[in-house]
Amino acid sequence: VESVTKTYSTGGAGQIRAVDNVSFEVRPGEFVALVGPSGSGKTTLAKTIIGLHQPSQGEIFFDGVKVIGRGKDFYRKVQMIFQNPGESLSHRLSVLELVMEPLEVQGIGNKEERRQKAIKVIGEVELPQTEDFINKYPHHLSGGEMQRVAIARALVLDPVLLIADEPTAFLDASVEAKILKLLLNLQESRGLSILYITHNIAAARKVSDRIAVMLDGRIVEEGPSNLVVTAPKHAYTRRLLQTASSLHRFETGVTQ
Repeated sequence: VESVTKTYSTGGAGQIRAVDNVSFEVRPGEFVALVGPSGSGKTTLAKTIIGLHQPSQGEIFFDGVKVIGRGKDFYRKVQMIFQNPGESLSHRLSVLELVMEPLEVQGIGNKEERRQKAIKVIGEVELPQTEDFINKYPHHLSGGEMQRVAIARALVLDPVLLIADEPTAFLDASVEAKILKLLLNLQESRGLSILYITHNIAAARKVSDRIAVMLDGRIVEEGPSNLVVTAPKHAYTRRLLQTASSLHRFETGVTQ
């Protein structure tokens, strides 16, 4: 991502810079966490990368090639997991149909080959491969199960970059930990690059190789996760860490 800006008109001559001159990269096989508060521009940036928004300025490159259009080839390589699986998954399709659909859109394999590939990936995200389960609909599933279906749907095309936009935002803490562990396992087994968007710097530290901190549309700090957490340079990063530390003490009953 090179010098990307995304502005929105507020009516008249007014504009809001949701993303303001942002540059960063995700290297092959790397887990990068983009951390910041609600309204900092994280999701807008992710949607600009995936092509749901067009940048007002700046350029995006993939494998060293400037991204101009986003056709089937791009979406075989880059996929996104959205915050709320209850909204991102069609409730008219079964689990199997949801995971098979990207293969059908791409015209990959025949019906039986698509079925077998979908069932394989359903198992890979640690969901049951039984006929009973794969024929269920999203409203029959728990939040964690729905998000695993969304992950399987993103993985079935064998992408090399996965953008995960607050994938645990609607899940409780125990399920959140399992989903993050799953993403780590998938990164290792598949050699995935992952851009993980979160407001939780404690979770980011646990899973990421590098952290980029975003505030008011800008990246204010970036570096190896351990360095950002142990020696933060920006005041907002320090506030994030203090909040995370206070929350941890509250949850565990530890007092100073």
